[in-house]
Amino acid sequence: MTYSPASAVWFCAYDLTKPALKRLRPYLRGWVGQPATRHVGASWRTGEHLVSGAVAGLFASLLSNPLDVARTRQMCMDIQNPHDAAVLR
Repeated sequence: MTYSPASAVWFCAYDLTKPALKRLRPYLRGWVGQPATRHVGASWRTGEHLVSGAVAGLFASLLSNPLDVARTRQMCMDIQNPHDAAVLR
């Protein structure tokens, strides 16, 4: 249960980021060490994977962290404590 939501968000964000970077490719030539030619080399593809992975990781962390915090707080609650029991209601 811990990794499933984060993995789902990561893969969705990764798949959405890659086409966006491909659309930006003409504007960013030379940015990752590529000469301003039509040839797309391995260094550009590596840069696309790195940026897509970083953006996907950011979105996965932002969306899954609040769920993890709520789950952890619920596991640490003391049911015998009236205040903690009221939170669950």
